[in-house]
Amino acid sequence: MERLAVEEAAAGHAETAQDLWFGAALAYAQAQHPIFEVNREKQFLHAAALRCYDELRQLVPFRLEHVDVPFEDSAVAGNLHLLPDASASASAPAPCVFF
Repeated sequence: MERLAVEEAAAGHAETAQDLWFGAALAYAQAQHPIFEVNREKQFLHAAALRCYDELRQLVPFRLEHVDVPFEDSAVAGNLHLLPDASASASAPAPCVFF
């Protein structure tokens, strides 16, 4: 799926590439989820999920930022999806998704 995303992006098919990058990121994330030991396989799969999501972030028609939210002695990593027009009316309330 990741290879197809690269090919579709290179061909200028942004929407198809977005779908494929998201699917690849999700597949890698799901594959690493049941591996409880931090080993090379889990590290490879986790890095691949982040890499694919980074590629997706470059193509989406809205602001999508990686954020680390402090929590107790650590941080919770996530992705902040902002509305396309959020910057135009920063003072107006708007929903957001932290994923």
